[in-house]
Formats: sequence, structure tokens, C-alpha cells
Amino acid sequence: MRQASFGLFALLVGCATTAPPVQQLTAASAAVGAAQEAGADRDAQANAYLTKARQELDTARAAMAAGDNEQAQGLLIRARADGALAVSLARESRLRAQAEQTSRRAEALRRNM
Repeated sequence: MRQASFGLFALLVGCATTAPPVQQLTAASAAVGAAQEAGADRDAQANAYLTKARQELDTARAAMAAGDNEQAQGLLIRARADGALAVSLARESRLRAQAEQTSRRAEALRRNM
């Protein structure tokens, strides 16, 4: 009976622990890197999400080092999403600026006709 109780306890403890979220760490790091490459630091709105993603990534690394893989996993999911949002916002800002420039050029051409 004692062995059965210990076996059940070991099984429950084994199921309760979460493996280190290495894939999520890689994906979140890649999303932050992509946001930096997209120029998220040059757009205020995108930069806010980039900063948030960096903070979540740092906090997740600390959680992993402390063995709290469940917390780390949640933080990494949010960091990846915030990094992706920063990429989208940076691209939108760049495209909006290009569209405005094209519109000004078209208007100048119309005036010169």
C-alpha cells in the first residue's frame, strides 16, 4: 500500500511539473528580433509593444531560471504576441508614411499638368 501511495504521488508530481518552454522562448525571442528589425523602436505605438515584449521575455527567463515553467510559458506566449503586434504596427506606420509621400507626389504632378 505504501508503495502504491508513493507511486501515485510521484505520478501526480511528475504531471504537475511543466517542461521548460524552450520552443516558446525561441519563438518569443524571434518575434522581439523581428520587431526590432521592422523598426518598432521608431514608432511610438509599436515601441510600446516592443518594450512590453522585452519585459515579458526577461521576466520569463527569470521564471525559467527559478523553475516556474508554467509562468514562463504564459509570459512567453504574451511576449510573442506583443512582438508580432509591434512588427505589424511598425509596418503599418512605414506603409502609411509611404502612402502619404506618394499622395503628395501625385498631387504635385496634378498641379504641374
